[in-house]
Amino acid sequence: MGLGFADGFKPSTPITCLHTPDASIVGTHKVDEIQTTRKELTEIFGKPLMMDDYKVTTEWILTFNLSDGTEVIATIYDYKEANTPGLNDVITWSIGGYTAEAGNLVHQFIDNI
Repeated sequence: MGLGFADGFKPSTPITCLHTPDASIVGTHKVDEIQTTRKELTEIFGKPLMMDDYKVTTEWILTFNLSDGTEVIATIYDYKEANTPGLNDVITWSIGGYTAEAGNLVHQFIDNI
């Protein structure tokens, strides 16, 4: 898809990604960003959570499972957009996580679709 990845990070082992809307994201924070459309993210990660919040209206909560058994939580969300992004609107989405690895994994996963 050519969306790029941050810091040149590419894990040498395969990863899987699960849409986990019930995973705890308490304590996550912005670690990266990506420019793309809601349509592309939905095609890759499935249907987002839709919220009526003044800070976030659209969010994916993801769990990356690494081959060594490590789980990494990542979120992708629109931060303080005036309206819910249209399907084909290219915007800058925030990527959240506990560490920068979350952002790296989101980019790496998209690049290898």
